[in-house]
Amino acid sequence: AVTVYASGEVQLRAADERFASGTVGVWLEGAAIKRRDLILGGATDRRQIGGVVRDQLSGPIAGATVLVLGEEGLTARTDSTGAWTMRDVPVRSSQMMIRALGYQPLTFDLDPIDGRFGVGEVRLNPAPQVLATVNIRGIATNTSEAGFEERRKSYGFGTFIDESVLKRQPMVTAQFIRSRTPRTRVSDRGALLIEQAGSGFEAFTSCAPRWFVDGVDWGRNPDDQQQLFNRAVRIEIYRSSLAPPQFNDFDGCGTVVIWTR
Repeated sequence: AVTVYASGEVQLRAADERFASGTVGVWLEGAAIKRRDLILGGATDRRQIGGVVRDQLSGPIAGATVLVLGEEGLTARTDSTGAWTMRDVPVRSSQMMIRALGYQPLTFDLDPIDGRFGVGEVRLNPAPQVLATVNIRGIATNTSEAGFEERRKSYGFGTFIDESVLKRQPMVTAQFIRSRTPRTRVSDRGALLIEQAGSGFEAFTSCAPRWFVDGVDWGRNPDDQQQLFNRAVRIEIYRSSLAPPQFNDFDGCGTVVIWTR
Protein backbone atom coordinates (compact mmCIF):
# COMPACT_ATOMS: atom_id res chain seq x y z
CA ALA A 1 0.00 0.00 0.00
CA VAL A 2 1.21 3.53 -0.77
CA THR A 3 -0.07 6.69 0.89
CA VAL A 4 1.17 10.11 -0.27
CA TYR A 5 0.90 13.16 1.99
CA ALA A 6 1.16 16.84 1.11
CA SER A 7 4.48 16.99 2.92
CA GLY A 8 6.09 14.77 0.28
CA GLU A 9 6.35 11.73 2.56
CA VAL A 10 5.33 8.30 1.25
CA GLN A 11 4.55 5.37 3.55
CA LEU A 12 5.31 1.95 2.06
CA ARG A 13 4.37 -1.55 3.16
CA ALA A 14 4.70 -4.72 1.07
CA ALA A 15 2.81 -7.91 1.87
CA ASP A 16 1.51 -11.19 0.49
CA GLU A 17 -0.38 -14.05 2.17
CA ARG A 18 2.54 -15.19 4.34
CA PHE A 19 5.16 -12.44 4.40
CA ALA A 20 5.26 -8.68 4.94
CA SER A 21 7.54 -5.74 5.58
CA GLY A 22 7.05 -3.14 8.25
CA THR A 23 5.70 0.31 7.40
CA VAL A 24 8.54 2.46 6.10
CA GLY A 25 8.40 6.22 5.54
CA VAL A 26 10.26 7.66 2.54
CA TRP A 27 10.83 11.37 1.93
CA LEU A 28 10.64 12.27 -1.76
CA GLU A 29 12.66 15.49 -1.26
CA GLY A 30 11.33 16.99 -4.47
CA ALA A 31 11.83 13.86 -6.57
CA ALA A 32 8.90 12.59 -8.61
CA ILE A 33 10.21 9.00 -8.39
CA LYS A 34 12.29 7.39 -5.66
CA ARG A 35 13.23 3.73 -5.27
CA ARG A 36 13.05 1.94 -1.92
CA ASP A 37 13.55 -1.84 -1.81
CA LEU A 38 11.68 -3.70 0.95
CA ILE A 39 12.66 -7.04 2.47
CA LEU A 40 9.76 -9.29 3.51
CA GLY A 41 9.76 -11.61 6.51
CA GLY A 42 7.48 -14.11 8.19
CA ALA A 43 5.67 -13.38 11.44
CA THR A 44 7.68 -16.00 13.38
CA ASP A 45 11.12 -15.08 12.02
CA ARG A 46 12.62 -12.85 14.73
CA ARG A 47 16.07 -11.99 16.06
CA GLN A 48 17.77 -10.30 19.01
CA ILE A 49 19.65 -7.14 18.02
CA GLY A 50 21.72 -4.57 19.86
CA GLY A 51 23.98 -1.58 19.54
CA VAL A 52 25.52 1.42 21.28
CA VAL A 53 24.33 5.05 21.39
CA ARG A 54 26.95 7.80 21.72
CA ASP A 55 27.17 11.54 21.41
CA GLN A 56 29.33 13.38 18.88
CA LEU A 57 32.32 13.26 21.27
CA SER A 58 32.09 9.44 21.57
CA GLY A 59 30.62 9.65 25.07
CA PRO A 60 27.91 7.07 25.96
CA ILE A 61 24.30 8.26 26.19
CA ALA A 62 22.50 6.52 29.05
CA GLY A 63 18.72 6.28 29.24
CA ALA A 64 18.10 6.74 25.50
CA THR A 65 14.94 5.13 24.13
CA VAL A 66 15.30 2.76 21.17
CA LEU A 67 12.14 1.61 19.38
CA VAL A 68 11.05 -0.08 16.15
CA LEU A 69 8.39 2.10 14.54
CA GLY A 70 5.02 0.46 14.06
CA GLU A 71 5.88 -2.50 16.34
CA GLU A 72 4.12 -2.11 19.71
CA GLY A 73 6.25 -3.20 22.64
CA LEU A 74 9.56 -3.30 20.75
CA THR A 75 11.48 -0.77 22.83
CA ALA A 76 14.74 -0.78 24.75
CA ARG A 77 16.79 1.57 26.96
CA THR A 78 20.51 2.19 26.88
CA ASP A 79 22.53 1.42 30.01
CA SER A 80 25.33 3.50 31.54
CA THR A 81 27.67 2.51 28.70
CA GLY A 82 25.16 3.46 26.00
CA ALA A 83 24.55 -0.20 25.09
CA TRP A 84 21.13 -1.70 24.42
CA THR A 85 19.60 -5.01 23.31
CA MET A 86 16.16 -5.83 21.95
CA ARG A 87 14.54 -9.26 21.55
CA ASP A 88 12.01 -10.56 19.01
CA VAL A 89 12.69 -8.04 16.24
CA PRO A 90 10.98 -9.14 12.96
CA VAL A 91 13.51 -10.02 10.25
CA ARG A 92 12.12 -7.66 7.62
CA SER A 93 12.32 -4.06 6.48
CA SER A 94 11.19 -1.54 9.08
CA GLN A 95 12.45 1.66 10.68
CA MET A 96 14.07 2.41 14.03
CA MET A 97 14.02 5.57 16.12
CA ILE A 98 16.51 6.52 18.84
CA ARG A 99 15.86 9.51 21.08
CA ALA A 100 17.24 10.96 24.29
CA LEU A 101 16.70 14.13 26.28
CA GLY A 102 18.90 16.93 24.99
CA TYR A 103 19.49 15.29 21.59
CA GLN A 104 17.79 15.33 18.21
CA PRO A 105 15.76 12.13 17.58
CA LEU A 106 17.26 9.91 14.87
CA THR A 107 15.19 7.72 12.53
CA PHE A 108 16.83 5.28 10.13
CA ASP A 109 15.99 2.26 7.98
CA LEU A 110 16.35 -1.18 9.54
CA ASP A 111 16.98 -3.81 6.86
CA PRO A 112 18.29 -7.36 7.47
CA ILE A 113 21.22 -8.55 5.36
CA ASP A 114 21.38 -12.34 5.05
CA GLY A 115 18.94 -12.53 7.97
CA ARG A 116 21.02 -10.32 10.28
CA PHE A 117 20.80 -6.70 11.38
CA GLY A 118 23.87 -4.49 11.65
CA VAL A 119 22.92 -1.50 13.81
CA GLY A 120 26.27 -1.10 15.58
CA GLU A 121 27.19 2.32 16.94
CA VAL A 122 24.81 5.26 16.48
CA ARG A 123 25.63 8.88 17.31
CA LEU A 124 23.07 11.54 18.20
CA ASN A 125 23.41 15.26 17.55
CA PRO A 126 22.70 17.73 20.38
CA ALA A 127 19.28 19.38 20.23
CA PRO A 128 19.52 22.99 19.05
CA GLN A 129 18.76 25.78 21.47
CA VAL A 130 15.31 27.12 20.59
CA LEU A 131 14.72 30.85 20.57
CA ALA A 132 11.69 31.86 22.58
CA THR A 133 8.88 34.03 21.26
CA VAL A 134 9.79 37.62 20.31
CA ASN A 135 7.69 40.03 22.37
CA ILE A 136 5.80 43.00 20.97
CA ARG A 137 8.54 45.44 21.98
CA GLY A 138 10.91 43.67 19.61
CA ILE A 139 13.14 42.32 22.38
CA ALA A 140 14.12 38.69 21.71
CA THR A 141 14.72 36.30 24.57
CA ASN A 142 16.85 33.21 24.20
CA THR A 143 16.01 31.03 27.20
CA SER A 144 13.18 28.57 27.64
CA GLU A 145 12.27 30.13 31.03
CA ALA A 146 11.82 33.61 29.52
CA GLY A 147 9.71 32.19 26.69
CA PHE A 148 7.59 30.24 29.18
CA GLU A 149 6.89 33.36 31.25
CA GLU A 150 6.13 35.41 28.16
CA ARG A 151 3.56 32.87 26.93
CA ARG A 152 2.01 32.52 30.40
CA LYS A 153 1.43 36.28 30.58
CA SER A 154 0.16 36.78 27.05
CA TYR A 155 -1.30 33.45 25.90
CA GLY A 156 -4.73 32.69 27.33
CA PHE A 157 -5.28 29.22 25.85
CA GLY A 158 -2.82 27.04 27.79
CA THR A 159 -2.13 25.52 31.20
CA PHE A 160 1.25 26.55 32.65
CA ILE A 161 2.90 24.69 35.54
CA ASP A 162 6.15 26.22 36.76
CA GLU A 163 9.06 24.92 38.82
CA SER A 164 7.68 26.18 42.14
CA VAL A 165 4.60 23.96 41.73
CA LEU A 166 6.47 20.91 40.43
CA LYS A 167 9.00 20.99 43.30
CA ARG A 168 6.18 20.62 45.85
CA GLN A 169 5.10 17.29 44.32
CA PRO A 170 6.73 14.08 45.59
CA MET A 171 6.25 12.74 42.07
CA VAL A 172 4.84 14.47 38.99
CA THR A 173 2.51 12.03 37.23
CA ALA A 174 -0.03 12.11 34.44
CA GLN A 175 -2.77 12.05 37.10
CA PHE A 176 -1.32 15.18 38.72
CA ILE A 177 -1.21 16.95 35.34
CA ARG A 178 -4.80 15.88 34.67
CA SER A 179 -5.93 17.35 37.99
CA ARG A 180 -4.62 20.78 36.96
CA THR A 181 -5.63 20.76 33.29
CA PRO A 182 -9.26 20.98 32.10
CA ARG A 183 -10.54 18.40 29.62
CA THR A 184 -7.71 15.93 29.99
CA ARG A 185 -7.75 12.34 31.16
CA VAL A 186 -5.37 9.43 31.73
CA SER A 187 -5.64 6.21 29.74
CA ASP A 188 -5.65 2.73 31.28
CA ARG A 189 -1.92 2.54 30.45
CA GLY A 190 -1.17 5.80 32.28
CA ALA A 191 -0.80 8.01 29.19
CA LEU A 192 -2.02 11.60 29.23
CA LEU A 193 -4.84 12.25 26.75
CA ILE A 194 -6.54 15.50 25.75
CA GLU A 195 -10.25 15.82 24.99
CA GLN A 196 -11.48 17.37 21.77
CA ALA A 197 -14.96 18.11 20.46
CA GLY A 198 -16.70 14.94 19.28
CA SER A 199 -19.37 14.29 16.69
CA GLY A 200 -22.79 12.66 16.75
CA PHE A 201 -23.79 11.56 20.27
CA GLU A 202 -20.30 12.04 21.72
CA ALA A 203 -19.72 15.49 23.22
CA PHE A 204 -15.98 14.84 23.53
CA THR A 205 -13.45 12.28 22.37
CA SER A 206 -9.87 11.83 23.56
CA CYS A 207 -6.66 11.66 21.55
CA ALA A 208 -2.91 11.57 22.16
CA PRO A 209 -1.26 15.02 22.09
CA ARG A 210 2.04 15.83 20.40
CA TRP A 211 4.97 16.29 22.79
CA PHE A 212 7.85 18.76 22.61
CA VAL A 213 10.91 18.48 24.88
CA ASP A 214 13.14 21.57 25.14
CA GLY A 215 11.73 22.71 21.80
CA VAL A 216 12.30 19.39 19.98
CA ASP A 217 9.36 17.46 18.52
CA TRP A 218 9.14 14.24 20.59
CA GLY A 219 6.25 12.71 18.62
CA ARG A 220 2.84 11.58 19.76
CA ASN A 221 2.20 9.61 22.96
CA PRO A 222 5.84 8.71 23.81
CA ASP A 223 6.29 5.60 25.92
CA ASP A 224 8.64 7.41 28.31
CA GLN A 225 6.15 10.03 29.59
CA GLN A 226 6.98 9.42 33.25
CA GLN A 227 10.69 9.99 32.62
CA LEU A 228 9.82 13.29 30.92
CA PHE A 229 7.66 14.36 33.86
CA ASN A 230 10.51 13.44 36.24
CA ARG A 231 12.90 15.75 34.35
CA ALA A 232 10.45 18.62 33.88
CA VAL A 233 11.06 22.05 35.44
CA ARG A 234 8.23 23.72 33.48
CA ILE A 235 5.23 22.27 31.62
CA GLU A 236 2.87 23.84 29.09
CA ILE A 237 -0.31 22.11 27.88
CA TYR A 238 -2.54 23.28 25.04
CA ARG A 239 -5.85 21.79 23.93
CA SER A 240 -7.10 21.38 20.38
CA SER A 241 -5.05 23.48 17.92
CA LEU A 242 -4.56 26.39 20.31
CA ALA A 243 -0.81 25.98 20.87
CA PRO A 244 1.64 28.67 19.71
CA PRO A 245 2.82 28.13 16.11
CA GLN A 246 6.20 26.66 17.09
CA PHE A 247 4.43 23.89 19.08
CA ASN A 248 1.43 23.35 16.81
CA ASP A 249 0.79 20.84 14.01
CA PHE A 250 -2.90 21.92 13.80
CA ASP A 251 -4.25 18.36 13.97
CA GLY A 252 -6.66 19.12 16.82
CA CYS A 253 -5.16 16.77 19.43
CA GLY A 254 -3.30 19.33 21.53
CA THR A 255 0.29 19.67 22.68
CA VAL A 256 2.38 18.98 25.81
CA VAL A 257 5.56 21.07 26.08
CA ILE A 258 8.21 19.89 28.58
CA TRP A 259 11.18 22.05 29.62
CA THR A 260 14.06 20.32 31.43
CA ARG A 261 16.36 23.34 31.72
